Amino acid sequence: KKSVTRMLLQLLLLAEIRQPGTAAAVEGANLNLTCSHPAIKGTENIFWYQQFPGWRLQFIVTGFKESTQSCDPEGVLYIPEDRQSSTLALLSVSDLSDSATYYCAASDTVT
Repeated sequence: KKSVTRMLLQLLLLAEIRQPGTAAAVEGANLNLTCSHPAIKGTENIFWYQQFPGWRLQFIVTGFKESTQSCDPEGVLYIPEDRQSSTLALLSVSDLSDSATYYCAASDTVT
């Protein structure tokens, strides 16, 4: 658990990733979470993770370009052609049980 978190923090630092502090959505609405990674390398994939309070980090989705579906939570990862940012669009946020911390990371290794 600690090694995965430590590795993620290292990835965040190495790729100069920036995420906004908080985001909120109305019940039943979509929620867009955006991550900036201006120093991403051409070989790196973008990874998104979710962590509920008291739980371990959980992998959500990875992508390289364009869009990729995620199943749990239901959503879509959008990555523009320049790959300088990514947006995780969570579909139909249901209630407070969806409250979690979301992380993005960039790496050329597979999780």
